[in-house]
Amino acid sequence: MIESKYLTAIKLSGIKLGLLSGSTPVFPDKFRGLISIGPDIRESRHDQSMGALLALFQSGYGLDSNCLHFTLGGSMAFFETLLFLKGKVDTIIFEVPYYEPYIAAARQLGFQVSIVNAVFEVVTSLDPEKTAVCLTSPNFFNGKFVPTNQLQVISSRYKYLVLDEVFHSSFSGDHKLFSQISKPNLIKINSLSKVVGLSMLRFGWIAASPNIIDEIRKISLLTFTDYPTPSLRIALAIMQNLPAIVNEIKSSYESNRQLVKVFIKSAPDFRFSHGLECGHFVAVNTKEDLGNYCLSSVYFGGGDMWRFRIDVSPQALTDFLDFMGAKK
Repeated sequence: MIESKYLTAIKLSGIKLGLLSGSTPVFPDKFRGLISIGPDIRESRHDQSMGALLALFQSGYGLDSNCLHFTLGGSMAFFETLLFLKGKVDTIIFEVPYYEPYIAAARQLGFQVSIVNAVFEVVTSLDPEKTAVCLTSPNFFNGKFVPTNQLQVISSRYKYLVLDEVFHSSFSGDHKLFSQISKPNLIKINSLSKVVGLSMLRFGWIAASPNIIDEIRKISLLTFTDYPTPSLRIALAIMQNLPAIVNEIKSSYESNRQLVKVFIKSAPDFRFSHGLECGHFVAVNTKEDLGNYCLSSVYFGGGDMWRFRIDVSPQALTDFLDFMGAKK
């Protein structure tokens, strides 16, 4: 059964939700030429792009092929990780706000789900040897980073730590694609959908120890046959130009950030989730109903938090800030 809270937004027909609520960046028009599959399409197992991608991840990001597994997007990366965890742990801990489809998938596979306000707190009622923790860092709703020292402590307390890093590059000041933490029981998942805004590409990956990756690869054979060649070729072109693309995405937000900064000065009582130096979305804490403009965290286990985008049209953002100002 799919979680009812996740479906609530779909069932509210007639109400325009999410005008400023998206969390996927806008892919820059100047790089549209990279979205081309080229001539001579063949099965991916015979295509050179797979080997080229593995080599690029190793040379550019220090990820050895034995520690890397490509997936059909971030969701499949998480699902295959769940299949790996099946039989190894009984419970998965999620921190609010959480991604509701992940909760539904975990429950569908028979895991017990424990939801907490702060994973760093010890959950004394659970057996740590039968428990995994799933974190999104930065968090998909509020942009919050979990500090490396806390991640190290969490990984030492529980059998596995699953770290979803799809927003890392957007919120990282140093343009890193993912965090540098590495632990034997750590499984990191990522996807180009949230890195550069190409959800249609369906290209993701899992980074973990060789033993974990070896088992996940065997599990993956049961979920699909081959990677689509177009996805691999476009992903290669994107990865070869990734620093320039990410830099363009980040720089495109600057004018809109100025609008928000002006608003903050005029309405200091509104509390924002994080600073505006990086990231392409921000959450505001307020009990006011902003449903026609933003996505409420109530659908994701949260409370009085509403997410809006930095990279929407300046007029849409101005209208929203004027609306918020009138709510004071």
